Amino acid sequence: MQQVSKSDCFSWPLREGDLRIDHVIPVKGSKSGLLVSGLRRNSSPFAYFAPFQTDKPEPEDFESFQLTQGEQLIGAHSGQGQLIIASAINGDSGSKLVLQSLTAKRVLLEHNFSSQEILDGELISSRNGFWLLLKTSNHRSNAVFVALNNGRYTVHPISSQSWPNHPTLIPSGAEATALVVWLDDDSPPKIHTQALRESGSVMPESILRNGIRDLEVYAATARDQRLYIGLVEGDTMVGEAHLRVNVFRLADTGFTLEKSVKFALNDVHTSAPLFLDASGGLELVLLNWIDEESTIARYQIGSLLGSKPRFSGVFSTGMRIMGHLASPTEGDFVVTRHRSGPQWTFQQCRI
Repeated sequence: MQQVSKSDCFSWPLREGDLRIDHVIPVKGSKSGLLVSGLRRNSSPFAYFAPFQTDKPEPEDFESFQLTQGEQLIGAHSGQGQLIIASAINGDSGSKLVLQSLTAKRVLLEHNFSSQEILDGELISSRNGFWLLLKTSNHRSNAVFVALNNGRYTVHPISSQSWPNHPTLIPSGAEATALVVWLDDDSPPKIHTQALRESGSVMPESILRNGIRDLEVYAATARDQRLYIGLVEGDTMVGEAHLRVNVFRLADTGFTLEKSVKFALNDVHTSAPLFLDASGGLELVLLNWIDEESTIARYQIGSLLGSKPRFSGVFSTGMRIMGHLASPTEGDFVVTRHRSGPQWTFQQCRI
């Protein structure tokens, strides 16, 4: 029998006049919180920033900002005393990026991006600014680095490279680079890595010696010169699968496998793995479900050998984890999404 700790959740509130919420995006940094966007009952868009708190928020605490009709919210960077919001606008001649400051209440920069539409995106903060990983209408993803220097903003597109299959971008903690990790379309598939410089140049790609078999989904992150790959292999829909965590160390010749640990996933269905910066250190989490019950399994990366996961739950079926926030005193929280009738319902849950 697994012991499951209680998870307290609340649904993100609709204000008077709101019809639906489309996006709730966690923001980490000096000013942590949630970006929220959606549609009003009069068909106009709305967007606001809600400072992070552990109990249900009050609408009077929300800080509104402007989005135009059809503008795609990507994320926000919190640092250097500012909250900078990134969004995308698609038009007949292509797409453009828009950066606006919630602190200064003004648009900072507009940058024509591509002839392709931007369908989705992610903002990843780094030491010297932030990266944007943008999924475009040609079913590939492009990267852009936005450098922040004494109030000036410079956009460095990675114009020579794009990647398939929902890549992961991981900034370097100390150097002016980032690592892109992606899966190719071979059978069996291989995991590739490629380093990017903030200046806009790229380095040669390499293939991890991973030995993938019957891969369903995977996740990647990096810490302290190590690359962590979590793989779900087998068939989770029939409850016959396992989770494998591979740890690679960065050497002069590239990444070398340092450790591999496997965990059985018997008689449960599971979702894609997700790495979280939890209050107790780096964790890998899986959303598991049996019949109508869902629980979150939490694997502590720092003590993988011989360790067993902790479990939090019970959650709504069909739930997806959208992100994570942590409080030094109150623990860890996830932002979740599940379908409720014709609309999405977003929740903040303590795990």
